Amino acid sequence: MGFGLLLIGYMFLASFSVAFGTDSKMTFDIFPDIIAWSMMLLGLNKLSPYSDKLRLARYAAIFMIPVSLYTMLDNFRLFGFFGSFGQIINNIIGYVTVAVMLIYHYLLLFGIRDIALTCSGQKRFCDKLKFGFALTGVYYGVYLAVTIAGSFYPAVYGYGTPLVSLFGVAWIITNVLLIFEAFRKIILD
Repeated sequence: MGFGLLLIGYMFLASFSVAFGTDSKMTFDIFPDIIAWSMMLLGLNKLSPYSDKLRLARYAAIFMIPVSLYTMLDNFRLFGFFGSFGQIINNIIGYVTVAVMLIYHYLLLFGIRDIALTCSGQKRFCDKLKFGFALTGVYYGVYLAVTIAGSFYPAVYGYGTPLVSLFGVAWIITNVLLIFEAFRKIILD
């Protein structure tokens, strides 16, 4: 099936960027997100016959491929000539990306659950997925709270960013482990 490609792609997506130069806004992603989304799309293509939710998640991955290409090029300041209009474009893309990522993750978890429910003895794994659903909601809730409050009170960014990072790391690790366990339990059993 496509759980292996999905897992590798997700791990690429979860990789950290490296800042270089004196401008910390200029970063280099060790494993570019465009490769991650392409790998996850290939995995979702293989898994989509088993779940309608994963079929829908493919559309999010398709959407994220050009967005990640734009983001990668923007990190190298290739779109800097747009000036303040470029900042508006970046903000819109950022907000839409957050929404698409939230939808993608819920569809991914629901799709994995759909496949697990068709396999015998996977009730316990489905219970673990509930934690993934909850952590996804908590992460995005904290992220949005810090983002919205930070736009009114900039000091919130200083205090809230470490909290968002902490929840983000826990959320990514949980999702990687859930995808790995889906691969291990559903495919190998």
